[in-house]
Amino acid sequence: MKATFHGLAATGLALTLAVVPTYAQMYRTHAPGTLPGVVFAATTDSDREQGLDGFHLDFMYTLVREQLDPIISPNEQSSHMHRVFGGSNFGAAYNRDELYDSDCTSAGISADKSNYWQPQLYWIETNGQFTPIDTISRFYYFLGRVDPSIPVKPFPKGLRMLAGNPYSKAPILNNAAEFICQVKADFTNSLGLDNFNFPRDCPWGMKTAMHFPSCWDGVNLYTTDNSHMAYPVVNPPRDGGCPYTHPHKLPTIFLESTWHMSQLPQAAKKPLKGRLAWANGDTTGYGFHADFTDGWDTDVLKEVLNDPGCVNLNKSIAAQDCPVLARYMTTQDIANAKACQPARGVLLEPYGNNDSVTIPTLPGGAKGDKPTCDPAVPVQDVSNFMVKDGDYVVAAKDQMPFKLDNSSGWHDTGCFGTAVNVGVFDGNITYADTGLNPGRCQESCSKNGMPFAGLENIGPNYLCVCGKALLPLAFNVYSGCDKKCPGDASETCGGLYKIQAYYQNPQYIGIDKNAVYMGCLGHTSLSLQPTLIAKSALNVSRSDMTRERCMTTCKDNGKTGWAAVQGKHGSGLKSGTTHIASPSVGALLAAVVLTGALAVTRG
Repeated sequence: MKATFHGLAATGLALTLAVVPTYAQMYRTHAPGTLPGVVFAATTDSDREQGLDGFHLDFMYTLVREQLDPIISPNEQSSHMHRVFGGSNFGAAYNRDELYDSDCTSAGISADKSNYWQPQLYWIETNGQFTPIDTISRFYYFLGRVDPSIPVKPFPKGLRMLAGNPYSKAPILNNAAEFICQVKADFTNSLGLDNFNFPRDCPWGMKTAMHFPSCWDGVNLYTTDNSHMAYPVVNPPRDGGCPYTHPHKLPTIFLESTWHMSQLPQAAKKPLKGRLAWANGDTTGYGFHADFTDGWDTDVLKEVLNDPGCVNLNKSIAAQDCPVLARYMTTQDIANAKACQPARGVLLEPYGNNDSVTIPTLPGGAKGDKPTCDPAVPVQDVSNFMVKDGDYVVAAKDQMPFKLDNSSGWHDTGCFGTAVNVGVFDGNITYADTGLNPGRCQESCSKNGMPFAGLENIGPNYLCVCGKALLPLAFNVYSGCDKKCPGDASETCGGLYKIQAYYQNPQYIGIDKNAVYMGCLGHTSLSLQPTLIAKSALNVSRSDMTRERCMTTCKDNGKTGWAAVQGKHGSGLKSGTTHIASPSVGALLAAVVLTGALAVTRG
């Protein structure tokens, strides 16, 4: 280790290196570089499905259309009309156990009693009235991994989440939404836009689709700002590792609906622009959103996510082609889904809840040509639809948040990847070291006041990377940090473009200001032990000795008088011996290792 490294921090010089792995799945639906509101050529379903792990359910039927939203407005009338799919026990609030006990589901997999819902879409008549549009819907479940080692887990029991924002007046973040105008029967030459205001008609329907976030924080089943969930990094909204703050990868739900406004005589051959409104009164299209409450048989979904007949096929398959799901998609299961009715009945609107029937005003009283979600007009009694609301946080014993170990010493934090041109740490100091091992890197980072140390391999170089904090785009991977260290083949130094990260509480890093450095004690022969060493009370030899390890050994053994570290002749930091004299009161710091000499620090 060169003495000049300590001065590197003062210069502000830093080198950050990152590369997207070759197996990263690019988000292909939106044309790169398109501007908001600009129509572009859309890709086909077959293009979307190639190169992906996942399955799609094509047998999905509307359960009910009503003004309830158990996530946003528990046990109250919702502000606008929703189109609901899934478990028959849908109600004004959400209780996982009750939903799981549904007698049927309108989704064609009998093991999935979850509910999925979205706002109803309306055609705006020339006289200002509204006609609800019919739709055919399905969903995809994508694994969305950039590293096949990343485990995708089933939803935690009781999870609720949202995608999109009913209040939005701008393009939906993370490219989470799709709007596709289908102009031909074979779906070629389809057009894409970031909202539903297409300047032409869509004779084969307008497709809307929403990606749900798929990264969970390990603690919360719901937060009002939806912060318990996050989208993947690298290629959101679907692909990539999860940010370290949300370390648990769940399946990516992709809810897709095709709205057939061309089946309305008054809408045939009419441009869509200015003629559509979501149920909350939004005419921009940007207020599109969708909701999910878990009702899966967790064991079944876990089996699906690990069955080689269902995943790792490099394509999305029909759900019935997955051997596990096929057991829950019999002819009778599909028939039951089609016939499924809401157990509590329907919260009827004054003008009815049916598709294609024109009504004078939007349910809930929403109006205006921009997104609104004002309180609903209180005209409906929801008492027969009320449910005991479920938990919002996982039981303490089952919580799995990301945590840093703040006890003394360096702690393995995991193997990390990162997005292109973005490092893992904030405030990086990076250098190459031909004798690198974890101890050397950790000591260097500590001396430079950095609580994070990382080891990485890039081509022939092994790098030590020091930082002040983990960056939000850093994500855990579960393989690849297995390169042998050039300074010690018994240890690993990260992987190819993957960083093995370590953390030490900042209060334990740097130079102990209470310690007194006694200088370097030289001697002519290493076989002739200096008097100081001969009088030591404890000797410890390690191939990866550092000042921090020396200091920790001293303190752990109650020796707080003085410490010294000696490097073997010609071996630099590769080996050393800690020598502890008789204890005395005072702070202790291991001294700098110098080849062929003895460095001493006294408390």
